[in-house]
Amino acid sequence: MCFVVLAFAGCGRNSPSALQTAKVTRGDLTLSVDLRGELEAEKVEKVRRPQLYGSRGGVKITKLIPEGTDVKEGDLIVELDKADLQSNLKKAESGVKEETADLEKARKTLAVEGEKLLSEVKKLKADLEIKQLELGLVESLPTTSDMVQVETELETAKVVAKLEEQDYAPALQLHKTGHQTDEELEIAELEMKHARIDLERKTLIYNLVAKGADEFGIKRARLAVELARISLDQAKAKLDYEGKKLQEDIKAAEADLTLVKKERERRAEAVKAADVKAPCAGTVVYAKVWQGSGEEKITEGTAVWTHSPIIFLPDLHTMVAEVWVEESQIRLIKEGQSATIKMDAIKDVEFHGSVYEVGNVTFDKNETRGRSAWLYGEESSGIRVFKVKVRIKEKDERLKPGLNGYVKIISEEMKNVLSVPVHAVFRRDGQEIVYVREGRRWAVRPVETGKTAEGRVVIAKGLSEGETVSLAAPEAGR
Repeated sequence: MCFVVLAFAGCGRNSPSALQTAKVTRGDLTLSVDLRGELEAEKVEKVRRPQLYGSRGGVKITKLIPEGTDVKEGDLIVELDKADLQSNLKKAESGVKEETADLEKARKTLAVEGEKLLSEVKKLKADLEIKQLELGLVESLPTTSDMVQVETELETAKVVAKLEEQDYAPALQLHKTGHQTDEELEIAELEMKHARIDLERKTLIYNLVAKGADEFGIKRARLAVELARISLDQAKAKLDYEGKKLQEDIKAAEADLTLVKKERERRAEAVKAADVKAPCAGTVVYAKVWQGSGEEKITEGTAVWTHSPIIFLPDLHTMVAEVWVEESQIRLIKEGQSATIKMDAIKDVEFHGSVYEVGNVTFDKNETRGRSAWLYGEESSGIRVFKVKVRIKEKDERLKPGLNGYVKIISEEMKNVLSVPVHAVFRRDGQEIVYVREGRRWAVRPVETGKTAEGRVVIAKGLSEGETVSLAAPEAGR
């Protein structure tokens, strides 16, 4: 091995005894990345402001469960202002009543008007039947040319009727004396009645013939039948048209009622949704919203917008520390690496954990400060960082979301390595060197270094355990 020996005179500050020195040691070194982190629950249910039908803009919180409260699924955690929602619901309920009344009115109109039109059809149908009967009667009447014949028939009928009456009187006496049976008397009575009816019929025919059934009367009767048929057809068409129209009015009223009922349901659901309930068990943590002066936690009176977070319900059984690692160090971080965590608020305990998530998307370091960076137009820092999450092994009720502390991620455990303090290694003409004490002199010795950890650098070649090195470059003696 080639090295240079520097000689120094006297016991000045550059003599071996005057400089700060350190020993070359062999042992274990831990390569770690020290970061600031913030606690959060690994599993967090975000409770967002529901979409309230008919509500525009922000809605104020009127009641808020205290932060830190342990809640069960279904517990009421937030009440939103219902004044406008309830007013809209009352209007919707009034609309349902009005449309229900309109529907009932349309149905009654159909019943009343339909009955009127049906009655008119029945009346005209009966009138047509009468006109048809009259026409048939007129058409069946003998004409005036048959007068001689009907006179003869009438006179014959009178004679026959008179004879039958004369024959009935003796038959009645004979029946009383028992010389004639009931059947014989009944036959005589029927023949008399038949003769009378025939006389009446012949008299009616005679009167009709005497009155005369001329051609004009027949045509008039036929025309009356035709007009009655036309009136009946018109009434049927009106019944069909008006019936369909009234049915359409009912369907329209039913459709309007369906719409206002759906509107009422939506309004009622909005009122119900204004009472926000816990979707799962957890511990209440307030969300932050923009308040004008920056992001602040919600309070009663805070206006929240649709889908904006209101409350977080973290599962405190498993907590994680979230840290941001600069791109120059991210190569040292891998999933599964162990870590220690010391919280600012819990000074007496060192927690342990392991890396379980290494982000693959970079952010500007300013972006990790929250919304204030872009809201105030801060420029990019130029430093890119990755989000890394460390799962904490211990269970401690003092571990709460939002607590800050120090996170040390163990990147590598180096066993039984030679090392010196980082200040003992210098660079001269592109070569790493150390100053090794040899008696009262300092020798310049080239070295090959490895990784740096815990303020020490690994020496791969050039030094032996127990040698003394200088932590400052000695000045050459003259």
